[in-house]
Amino acid sequence: RINQQSLYAMYSVFATAEPVPDSIDARAVSAAIARAGADVRGYYDIGGFRADADLLMWTVADAPEKLQA
Repeated sequence: RINQQSLYAMYSVFATAEPVPDSIDARAVSAAIARAGADVRGYYDIGGFRADADLLMWTVADAPEKLQA
């Protein structure tokens, strides 16, 4: 379904001060984003590429307002 429609993409990049704790539930984060109308396509560890970037989150939605929410 997701590849059959036009979508807007947002790539959010975060720097972390320390490792992300195991207690973070990625499914709960994805569910909260889904309630806003967007879908998480993936989380990526990009720590070795830049000193000021550690985590990239790729989200898509059918409207830019849903990504901003």
